[in-house]
Amino acid sequence: MESLSAGQLCPHRCGGRLYSINPGILINIKGQNLASVDKYWIEKLRCALCPECPAEFFNVNLLQAFLFQ
Repeated sequence: MESLSAGQLCPHRCGGRLYSINPGILINIKGQNLASVDKYWIEKLRCALCPECPAEFFNVNLLQAFLFQ
């Protein structure tokens, strides 16, 4: 998946631009003798025009990397 950022054209080619919405939060908790907690802030984007776009775009590669650590 390509890297998206606020201000870029929508990847669905509707003519709209992407804008930032509230960030998503991923929390990774590892149970060991001492617990290890990592918190990640994920930028979420939304298209200003097209209704068929999903509600949010985010980096799927980052999410997969997070889930399969």
